[in-house]
Amino acid sequence: MRVIAGKAKGIPLQSPEGYTIRPTTDKVKGTIFNRLMHIYQEDVVLDLFAGSGGMGIEFLSRGAESVRMVEMDRRHCKLIEANLSKTRLTGEVICNEVEASLRKFAIEGLKFDIIFMDPPYELGLAQKTLHLLDDLQLVKENGLVIVEHEAGLSLNLPFDHFSFVDDRKYGSIQITYFKQGS
Repeated sequence: MRVIAGKAKGIPLQSPEGYTIRPTTDKVKGTIFNRLMHIYQEDVVLDLFAGSGGMGIEFLSRGAESVRMVEMDRRHCKLIEANLSKTRLTGEVICNEVEASLRKFAIEGLKFDIIFMDPPYELGLAQKTLHLLDDLQLVKENGLVIVEHEAGLSLNLPFDHFSFVDDRKYGSIQITYFKQGS
C-alpha cells in the first residue's frame, strides 16, 4: 500500500498485520480519485472507519485543506499517526466510535465537502452510517459521500438529503457515490 499521487506520491504506508482491516487497493483508490477529478485546497474531508489512514492520507497528499480520520481501534490509530509522520502530512486522528464522533461533529456545527467511508463488511454499518449522516446533515451542499462496501449490497435507499449518483463494482468491492442535495 502506498500513496499514489500528490505531495507524498510513492511513499509506502504501513499496513496492519492480520486481516482486521482491508486497505483500499491502489486500483480502487485510483478510480475514486479519477472520478473526483480535483481536490481543492479548501476541501474539508472526513474518513470514517479509517483503518490505516490510506484514503485520508491520499486526500491530504492531493491538497485537501483538512482531513479528519475516525477509527475506534487504538492500534489502528497509532498506525495512522505513524503513516502521517512518514508522509509528513498533517491530519487529525480521532480514536473514537464513528457514531459518537458524528454526533459530536453535528453539535459543533461541522460540515464536510467529502465523506469517505469503508466500514467493516456484512455488519450493516454502511446503511446505518448513511442514515445517520443524512439525519445529522454533516455534508455541505453539493458535497459527496463515497462508500466502499461489499459488492452486491444495494445502498440506493431513500434519503431526505442525499441523492444517489452512481455505483461501480471492482471484483468483490463496490463503490457507491451520493451527493448532498437533489
